Amino acid sequence: MPSFCSRLLKRLSWPKAVPFQSRVALGFFFLELPVRAVAFGVVAIALLSLAFTPSPALGSPAAQTGGAAVAPASSSGNAYCTPAGSWIGPTEDGPAKLPLECMYTAMSGAPSPGKTRGPHSTTADVQADVNASSCGDKVLVEAGSTLGPLTLPGKKCDDKKWITIASTGATNPNFPPEGTRMTPCWSGVALMPNRPAYPCAKPLVLTFKIVTPASGSAIASQGGDHYRIIGAEITRVPTGGVPIYNLVDLTSRRPQSSHIIFDRVWFHGINQDGNFPIMTPALPGRSTWARQITLL
Repeated sequence: MPSFCSRLLKRLSWPKAVPFQSRVALGFFFLELPVRAVAFGVVAIALLSLAFTPSPALGSPAAQTGGAAVAPASSSGNAYCTPAGSWIGPTEDGPAKLPLECMYTAMSGAPSPGKTRGPHSTTADVQADVNASSCGDKVLVEAGSTLGPLTLPGKKCDDKKWITIASTGATNPNFPPEGTRMTPCWSGVALMPNRPAYPCAKPLVLTFKIVTPASGSAIASQGGDHYRIIGAEITRVPTGGVPIYNLVDLTSRRPQSSHIIFDRVWFHGINQDGNFPIMTPALPGRSTWARQITLL
């Protein structure tokens, strides 16, 4: 720090003719500096103080809240969220305020004790099941089936009765357990060229697929609530040059969607050979990228 401060003070040299001299204290030294130089020096020192002030790691048991260590909740993936939706983690991370509320995402916190519908393998049948579902129902989709776009209508459910849309492959003993990050292995893809490797001794098709069409979305919802999607592969049409705006559209228009969980779902927007499916540059208004998905 001393060498850096020396270089900083040298850079703050101004002509003696500059008016409005002020005095700034650095340690035990008082320096005659212009007002602008004083302001620059104070800002620079403040930034240095922030840069060299360590903050507790969010995942560390040593993270502090009001001077006391916080014990994380026991459920995997909900370390700082209680089943009641109360945030018990740190309240600050340096200058940043941390969440005040949270959504408990464990399977036990999103029960579907109602009727089981399906399994079905066509878009029309699955959409009909979703439309007819009451809060707490479960919609089963055949593993290996390919669907078109689905819409999640608002049901005004609550935390005791979620609507679950799940692949039949989720009951297979080889399906990844709750809290496991999904990989393409469970969609039958052993490896992806030009992509990081992942463990896959025996690829199995345990998911169902939803394909985003041109100028559309795979899943759309305006005002949908309390849905949990398990074991889906959500992708786009392989045709290059077509406009793809959203894989999932949870529109910000009112009524807003809320309480939607994507659980062990593989989102991807390129071919499995690792090459982007476009042969010519996209024209203005014909973008091939997908907007960031909101995961609640």
